[in-house]
Amino acid sequence: MIISHRHRFVYVKTRKTASTSLEIAISAHCGPDDVITKITAKDEAVRQRLGVRGPQNEFIRGPDGRTFELLNHAPATLAREILGPAWDEYVTFTIERNPFDRVISQYFWERSILPPPATLASFLRRTPAERLSNWHLYADDAEPDRVIVDHVGRYESLAESLATIAEAIGLPEGIVLPAERTKSHLRTDRRHHRDVLSAEDRQLVETLCHRELAAFGYAW
Repeated sequence: MIISHRHRFVYVKTRKTASTSLEIAISAHCGPDDVITKITAKDEAVRQRLGVRGPQNEFIRGPDGRTFELLNHAPATLAREILGPAWDEYVTFTIERNPFDRVISQYFWERSILPPPATLASFLRRTPAERLSNWHLYADDAEPDRVIVDHVGRYESLAESLATIAEAIGLPEGIVLPAERTKSHLRTDRRHHRDVLSAEDRQLVETLCHRELAAFGYAW
């Protein structure tokens, strides 16, 4: 997550949506008082090579005096609680991706850092729902069908989405992803999701991710 007081925006980081590359790109626009959360050491090395700001101000005091620690995939509701009434004055955004494709990418990513499950099917069945769906990261706890960020960009049309978001924030130079993309090399099976997921896998994803499928028109 990034909370920029300099440009008055909040970036809510979802999973498997080019989010780390985007976080690095956005860090280039941050000032000393902005909140930038940690990424992995390997990805942090990319950020350092580009000479942009790294993790800072992750412990932040809210308007009620409580101190919060912001982590990588902190939900929008936490940023809203921290900012209080100022939340409505910030441009808030995230990126989403077709869940059928995203869960395959998630499988290959987690396989690179954890003891690998035998199959993609077993991964889908043993992984908690909150790691397979991004919805809770940008929706309201009290009203789970309601998206609370201003912009939900699309991974499938990322350049256009970032241009819209940059304009809303007021970044005339735009948001430029680093040439050295993070994690993109980990997925070795590049087939279309229809050729990878079984009928049972499809049904599971449709159940866990029914809100984003409906809200954004993603289809099998």
